[in-house]
Amino acid sequence: MVDGGRLERVAVSNIVMADIQTPIFVRLGNRGRAQDTPTAGSLQDISIADICATGASRASSITGIPGHSVSKITLSNVRISARGGGAAELAGKDVPELEAKYPDADMFGELPAYGLFCRHAETLLLENVNLHLEQPEGRPAVVIDQAANLQLRGFSAGAPSGDEPVLWLRDVRGCFIQGLCAQPGTRTCIKVNGEKTAAIRAVAGDFTDAVTAFHLGNEVSPAALRQQANLPPA
Repeated sequence: MVDGGRLERVAVSNIVMADIQTPIFVRLGNRGRAQDTPTAGSLQDISIADICATGASRASSITGIPGHSVSKITLSNVRISARGGGAAELAGKDVPELEAKYPDADMFGELPAYGLFCRHAETLLLENVNLHLEQPEGRPAVVIDQAANLQLRGFSAGAPSGDEPVLWLRDVRGCFIQGLCAQPGTRTCIKVNGEKTAAIRAVAGDFTDAVTAFHLGNEVSPAALRQQANLPPA
C-alpha cells in the first residue's frame, strides 16, 4: 500500500514456492499517486501462514516508513530455504527508505539479512519460522530495525559462516523471544544494539550450540535484556 489507502485483514496461507526470488514482501510506502499531497495510508492485520519456499535468491522484507509503521503482521509456520552466498559486508548496509518508489520486492537491492529484513513495524509475530541455507552465507538470518512489540516463538535459522549474528535487533522496543534454538556453527545468536532498545526478554531458549548467546552494544543497558530458563552456550 503506497498511495494513501487502507489495506487490512488479509490472510494468505498454504503456498508452496520453488526457485522464488523473494518469498514474502510487505510494504507500506508513500508514493502518493493521484494525491495532491502524498499522504501515507495504513497496512495492518496481515496473516501469512503455512508457507514453504525453496531456492529463495533474495531476502523477504516487511517495511514501513518513518512515522508510519506496518502493524499487526503475523508469519506462522513458514519454512524458507535460501540460496545463500551473501557477503558479510552487506550486514552493515544502510538500506534507503525509498518512500516514493514503486513497491517492488527488489526495490532495496541486496538486504542486510539473508532471510528477513523488517523495519518500521509494530506488533509483529514470527511463530514457527524456520530459515535454512543451501550454501554458506555471511549475513544474519533476520535483521529487525526500528520496531516495537515483537514476538518470536519457535524460531530457528541457519548460522552465518562468519562473525555476524543469527538475529540482529536494532532500536527495538519490546521483544519477547521464546524457544529460540541455536543451530550448530552459531557464533553469536542474538545481537542487540541501538539507543532506543528496551524490554528484550528471552525465555526457554537453547543456546548450547552457540559460542555467544547475546551480544549487547555498549549503548544498550544490561537491564534491557531479561533471560529466563535459557540453556547457556556449552
